[in-house]
Amino acid sequence: MSVSERYDSNILFTPNKMSDYVTNIRAGARTQYRNDVVDGTLTGGLIGEVYARNPGLNYVGTDANINANLDNAVGWMIRGLGLTVMDSFMYTPQPPAFITPEVPPSSFIRGIQIARNNTLMNNANVMSTYAMSPLAQFNVSYSHQMMKFLDQIERAGALFDTTVQSLTAGPEYHLAPTQSIGASYQYQYMLFEPSGGGGGGGSSAVIHGAGVIWKGAFSRELTAEVSPGIAVVTNNPGDLQWTARALLQWSDGRTTAGLSYTRGLFPSYFINASALISDNVSVSLSKRLNSQWNISAQFDYANNRSLPPADLRFESFGQTVVVNYDLFQGLVVSASLSYNYFVYGTGGAEVSVSRETAMLSLRKQWN
Repeated sequence: MSVSERYDSNILFTPNKMSDYVTNIRAGARTQYRNDVVDGTLTGGLIGEVYARNPGLNYVGTDANINANLDNAVGWMIRGLGLTVMDSFMYTPQPPAFITPEVPPSSFIRGIQIARNNTLMNNANVMSTYAMSPLAQFNVSYSHQMMKFLDQIERAGALFDTTVQSLTAGPEYHLAPTQSIGASYQYQYMLFEPSGGGGGGGSSAVIHGAGVIWKGAFSRELTAEVSPGIAVVTNNPGDLQWTARALLQWSDGRTTAGLSYTRGLFPSYFINASALISDNVSVSLSKRLNSQWNISAQFDYANNRSLPPADLRFESFGQTVVVNYDLFQGLVVSASLSYNYFVYGTGGAEVSVSRETAMLSLRKQWN
C-alpha cells in the first residue's frame, strides 16, 4: 500500500494548464505459485486519486499483471521446448507517455501524451523457445496489444481505438556463455477504429521487418545488446525504413546505469491513425548511498513522425528524480520531482504541453 501527495501543474494534460493538489492511494497484492508444472506470479491493485480543487476528477483505476513460466509443462511433451505467458492490464484516465517501473513496455508507450481521457490498455504476450542443440535455439513470440478510449472528451484531435498484433520468429546461436547472435522476422498488423463509434471507417497497416541481434557481456557489471534491421509498410512499399534496438547497462550492486535507444514503426492513435517512425532514447541512473538512502533519475526523449505524404509529428521530453529513504524494513518514504514537455502538430500547426509535478509518498510492503 502507498499513499502520496503531489502538486500537479497540469492535471488535464492540455495547453491550458490547470493545477491541483492530488492525493493518490494505491493498494495491491501479489501471489506466487510454483510446482513441477508452472511457475507463476499474479499482481493486481486499485489506484484512487482525490483532487483538492476539482473533485469531479476523482477516480478509481486498476492494474493487473500475470507472468507464467510453463517450461516444465511443455518440456514434458516436447524435449527442449519452453513457453512463457504474460499479460498486463490497466484502466486509467491518465494514459502514460513513458515507461516507468509501474508501466511495462508496449507499442503505445512511445512518448505520445494525450489529454486526460478514460483509457483501457491490455498487453498479452506468448513467448516460446525450442533448443535445437546445446548452442542453438529457435525463438517465437506473439503479442496482442489493445488501447481503447472511453467517454472521449472534446479535444483538438481525434482518438482511435487501436489494436496491434505482432509475430516475431528467428534463430539464436550462443557464441559463448555470455554472448549470442541471432536473426528474426517480424510481422505486425495495426487496426485503427474511431473511438466511441465516431464517424468514418477504420483503417489498418501491415508491416514486415527483419533484423539481426547481438547480446553480450563485457564484464560482470557491463552488458549490451545491439539489433539493427529494416521494416516496410505494405501500403507504402517504396519507403523502406531502418530500425534499431540498442541497450547498454552497468550494475555493481549499489549503482545501476542504463542507456537504451529504439527505432521502429509504431501506431499513432492520436490525431491521425497511421504507422509512425518512432525514435526513443532513455537514460537511467540509480545509486544506493547507504543502507537507507537511494537516489534515482531518468531522462526520456521521443520523436515520432508519420510516413510521407502525411505530416504528423510528436516530440517529447521527460525527466524524473526520486529520492527514497528506508524508515525500516518494508516502509519507504519517497520524494520526487518531474518535468515533461510535449509538442505535437500536423500541417504546420503545433501545440505544446508542459507538466511539472512534485510528490511525497509513503509505501509499505508486507511479505
